[in-house]
Amino acid sequence: MADASPTTPFEAQKAACAFTHTSVSRRFSELLGTLAHAIEAERDIQHGWSRDAAFAHWLRESELLWQRAAAEASDLADSPALRAADRVLIRAARILHFALGCEHPAEYDAAVADLAGCGDNQSRFFLRILSLARL
Repeated sequence: MADASPTTPFEAQKAACAFTHTSVSRRFSELLGTLAHAIEAERDIQHGWSRDAAFAHWLRESELLWQRAAAEASDLADSPALRAADRVLIRAARILHFALGCEHPAEYDAAVADLAGCGDNQSRFFLRILSLARL
């Protein structure tokens, strides 16, 4: 019976070169920060009464943060990939942009068509998620 199961390839244990950010990875990190702030702002207003004047600035802040997150995701989705790892971040930003921005069936259909055009395994996975969300 085995008492250990190594899951890390032996090549990974060698000293790796230092990670350096590209503009895509840096902007993706900023997008995650914006999303964290938007979720926190949403939690702040979760139990408030929307017509209460005391909550008006919190509502505005939440809406602006979600708009900023959608804009950042859109900008990032249109960025060129500088290295292979950037393609995954750009694809995630594109899917996030679709998730935040699809308010009409036509926009949803355009998002599905865009992902269907990619043809890789990751896109098929997200197509499946989007098809389940539509049900």
